Amino acid sequence: MQAGDNHPLRKALADHLDAERPAILAAYQAELEGVHSPLIDDHASRPQLLAHAAVTISDVVRSVRLGRATLDEGYKLLARDIGKRRAESRLNPRASLQAATHLVDVVMNAALNYLADREGAQELLRLVVRALTESVIMRVNEASLAYSSQLLHDINAAHVEERRRIARDLHDRVGSGLGVAHHQLELATFYHATDPGNAMERVTLAHDAIQDAMLSMRSIASDLRMDEQVHNLEKALNTLLETIAPTNVIMRLRVNGDEAWASGHVLEETYLIIREAVRNALAHGTPSMVLINVDIAPSRLHATVEDDGGGFDLAEARRSAGMGLTSMRERAELMGGRLMLTPVVNRGTYVELVVPLSEHRDE
Repeated sequence: MQAGDNHPLRKALADHLDAERPAILAAYQAELEGVHSPLIDDHASRPQLLAHAAVTISDVVRSVRLGRATLDEGYKLLARDIGKRRAESRLNPRASLQAATHLVDVVMNAALNYLADREGAQELLRLVVRALTESVIMRVNEASLAYSSQLLHDINAAHVEERRRIARDLHDRVGSGLGVAHHQLELATFYHATDPGNAMERVTLAHDAIQDAMLSMRSIASDLRMDEQVHNLEKALNTLLETIAPTNVIMRLRVNGDEAWASGHVLEETYLIIREAVRNALAHGTPSMVLINVDIAPSRLHATVEDDGGGFDLAEARRSAGMGLTSMRERAELMGGRLMLTPVVNRGTYVELVVPLSEHRDE
């Protein structure tokens, strides 16, 4: 028997699913809350999630009425919005697939409960499955394309910002130093005949400015080299401190544990987060001491960066793009970890990173 041959039961099932739409959505929401889906906790994803579920139910109702699988014409726009939003929120795609599985379950349960022991139920269930499969797969496909597109856009934006940062560093740190040196040498030439002592002092100042510019160049070159994947975190951090540590700041590094417990990706992201924290401490806190501790265990990586500088106002820093706080948090979250900053004005800053490792990682 074909689904189209059982018109009264098809209509009755379609009417039932339509009437049960609020109950199906409530059951779907309850299931996601039961498994602590991040999509339910995200304030922007939650309404999108329920809207997607409602449209999927409409697809099934319409398909049952027509006797063939059919999609709402606007499914692409909704799915693309969902994919873009979840990429912006850095929500794991696994959460979307998990949500789709739960949606299929609750809709199928509603259909099964209604069709139990009814003649012709088997063909109608096949139709429901076909409609659900087509609706969910097509939407997941569109959302995946939008998700990937947004991530590529973000990666490109990050590369552009990194190039801008390098340009700023070259201008501010190297260019200004060379400009000072050039000016002092001009003054040395001017005083050469009339005031040799002053002229030599200017030459010394020019020499110091050139030395500073060379150190800045080494630091920038080191940053570019360390953008490659980190295989030894302790060595990479030691190299970083050698290139950027001012002579008047005490820098202490301690790495404890076996780095083999962490993946190369985690080591690389940890390095980049610590590098940004150290940069911020030196650039904004004017500390006399910076302490870096990294503890690696089979279950987690725990890192801290502590300084005794001037600290900063966290609310004001979040409004500024100069300290990279958003990037640091995003890197931590993409590893499944968390980043905590505790700045105290005039008393220094404490940065803490915790990343779960191996099977202990939160899904």
